[in-house]
Amino acid sequence: PIQLRAMAIGLADVGWFPGLQDPTGESTWPPAVVLMAHLSSSRGRALLCGRNVLELGAGNGELAKIVAAMRPRKLLATDLPHRIEQLGDVLHGTCAEAAALPWGDQKAVEMLCRRHFGAPHADVVLISDCLYTNWVEDSATALAVTVAAALGERSGQAHDGTALLAYVPRSSALEEQFFKCTAQLGLRKLPLPKPDVYLLKSMEAAREFEEEELHAVLLLELSRSCSRKPVPGLRAEREKMALAAFVGHGEVARQLSETPSSFPLNTTPSKFPLSVNCEAPDENM
Repeated sequence: PIQLRAMAIGLADVGWFPGLQDPTGESTWPPAVVLMAHLSSSRGRALLCGRNVLELGAGNGELAKIVAAMRPRKLLATDLPHRIEQLGDVLHGTCAEAAALPWGDQKAVEMLCRRHFGAPHADVVLISDCLYTNWVEDSATALAVTVAAALGERSGQAHDGTALLAYVPRSSALEEQFFKCTAQLGLRKLPLPKPDVYLLKSMEAAREFEEEELHAVLLLELSRSCSRKPVPGLRAEREKMALAAFVGHGEVARQLSETPSSFPLNTTPSKFPLSVNCEAPDENM
């Protein structure tokens, strides 16, 4: 079983940095900008429209505000406890809610999803810039367990959950540990094309970044390894619903693009493992 001594900090009042001010969650970073643009396509909106969306590490709430305009069924933005009040203020007036969620706690994920979505899982999980450095022991493993728990039911019932991960490579050991764990938990990864940099630079949130910073972002999809045939017409119907719901969203609509992208919607989970041995890779290898 995973030993997540450090990630119990998800429930601590002091956050990740005992005795110090937590520097995370104050700004919008390139991974969030890339994910905003990626989700702004017609197929991206179709992925979100009418579905239960969970964001991990929501930070300042800017990505959640954009996603809220795409008419998800419900949107839950999560972060550390001391960030929730400010996050809730930012999201006030949208369909989004804010809640604390400790990484690595499968039961906490299931309980939170049941409370907000009426189901033990989310349809879509968004992860922006949550892989940066191992300030906290086992953070990569804890994040992997949280993503896997949010995407599938322990009963193994069919579910087409999808996670989108945007990050800048900083620690090869941390990333290797994360992807080793997600693979052991039954998730497959699929690299996704990034939006055109000129499209990105046209967005207000991207204007403070250089092209090189946006190019450095990696964008991946995580989903269950098993697959099933898609429901006929489901993708087209979601796209139609999303387009109809999105028309007329003013300033948010002007920031978003119509550039198409591809989101497989035909995945189904395997039975969620109750334990996994995700040892950190040897730094000397």
